[in-house]
Amino acid sequence: MSEIKLTDSDIEELRAAFFTQAEEILDNLPSYIMAVEGNPDESNWKALKRAFHTLKGDSKAMGFNGLSTFAHKIEDLIADIKDNEPDSASIDLFLECADAFKISLDKIAVGEDPDISDIVSKIESYAAGHKYMPYKHETPMVNKTIGRSLPFLKIEPERVDMIMNLVGELVIGRSMLSQITSEVDNLNRESIALRLENLNSSFERTLSDLQRSVMKVRMLPVDLVFRHFPRVVRDLSAEKGKVVRFQIEGEHTELDKGIVDVIGEPLLHIIRNAIDHGIETPEERRASGKTEEGLICVRAFHHGNQMVIEVEDDGRGIDTDKLKEKAIQRGIVSTDDGKKMSAKEAMNLISLSGFSTAESITEVSGRGVGMDIVKDAVESLRGIIDITSEKGRGTRLTLRLPLTLAIIKSILFRYKDETFALPLSSVTEIIRVLPEDLETIAGNPVFRHKKGITPLISIDGAGVNNRKSFIILIGVAQMRAGLITEKIIGEEELVIKALDRRASTGLATGASILGNGKVVLILDPLFLIKRAQETKDSRCQGVKSEVIN
Repeated sequence: MSEIKLTDSDIEELRAAFFTQAEEILDNLPSYIMAVEGNPDESNWKALKRAFHTLKGDSKAMGFNGLSTFAHKIEDLIADIKDNEPDSASIDLFLECADAFKISLDKIAVGEDPDISDIVSKIESYAAGHKYMPYKHETPMVNKTIGRSLPFLKIEPERVDMIMNLVGELVIGRSMLSQITSEVDNLNRESIALRLENLNSSFERTLSDLQRSVMKVRMLPVDLVFRHFPRVVRDLSAEKGKVVRFQIEGEHTELDKGIVDVIGEPLLHIIRNAIDHGIETPEERRASGKTEEGLICVRAFHHGNQMVIEVEDDGRGIDTDKLKEKAIQRGIVSTDDGKKMSAKEAMNLISLSGFSTAESITEVSGRGVGMDIVKDAVESLRGIIDITSEKGRGTRLTLRLPLTLAIIKSILFRYKDETFALPLSSVTEIIRVLPEDLETIAGNPVFRHKKGITPLISIDGAGVNNRKSFIILIGVAQMRAGLITEKIIGEEELVIKALDRRASTGLATGASILGNGKVVLILDPLFLIKRAQETKDSRCQGVKSEVIN
């Protein structure tokens, strides 16, 4: 029998396959270990043993004998502990073994020799009956480790992005074909128009199917982010002397890979804040009539064309009076403005850079960074964050994100001979009005309708003219505003093209190309609403007008 010789290319492919599978197993290991802690039944032990057995065999096959020996010792440890009930110390040791294996794997990947003598001695010492001292676990930035491997066909992101760009060009081509079809039809060239219409319909069906297929390729389960959080909650709650139950809902909900890659770190900040600031100590919870165990729930679900992620805790809530007091002390707002500030406005203070209510600086919080990072990251994804809280009852942070960053449904409208677009998901209603339908409160144009009074704004900040116009009512979370415009063109699916940073003013989140070849700006609804609010605040000068959302 002839000997099989592997080429350098074959060996490189095997290495890549090994590291990919090993990383996938290591990403799931903390959840296997904590499943044993929560319920040490046979199925959970089997999952844990299977993981290390696979790592042992694969490492041996690749010639990484040190890793293989390490995995074998962990298998022996599992067998010893399984015969007894696992305690907190044994779970801590398993978690340290998983971390040490990950560090060793990373070193081998860059050509270094890992030193596993320290962790092996801890395993042997624990097996001999000595007390295990937990080590300090550094929380990883989860967005750097997610989405690297799945038990499906693996495709490089660059290839998917290239296909997505081609689909984008086809979408633009479809718009152009539709435009030409309508123009030919207006010339009464019936035969040509009919053929073009048939071609356009066929083209549209095929392109829509292709677009949906490519979008599905880019979609990943949000569990790739969520799976890292139970370990964070376990370690941090133990460090803070708190008892926290962590609950995940909707982990199989899918989201665009571009968003999955970014959203991990903001969610990590939110969860760390919930443990550090939100959940009380067992003594505090007993004194306030609560159970000793606090609850943090992370849930994900689709709502229309948006992905919603909520992080909710049943802790002490946010004291808006304390927020205002700190803001006044630090000169962020004046004493008079602080007294006039509503609870909702005070809640927004926690998103300011450098603002913190913590009495002391710890490794977790107190430096005034965290929530501003969350806000910036969410807004960079064209999303919004909303905070609701009740003192003594808990806090809920809601992140609303687009399902994809590539293509959106939009409303096209014309203002002063220029065409603009707004994301359809932010448009709540379009109303045709006459000048006499509009009112002014404290110098601000407003529109009174069945849902209350809404502040109005135009793109260029100009006043209302004396002609008929349209008001596009836009809403983001609980905020509302009306955009004055002259003509509504209709709905259209647009391919988003990024703007050069030097050309961006914040008014637009991107641009697109219409069927007639013209470039259209895609406006940012949140920017418009904030501008309307700022205009109202600057003109009111102490005159308070009630705006009902």
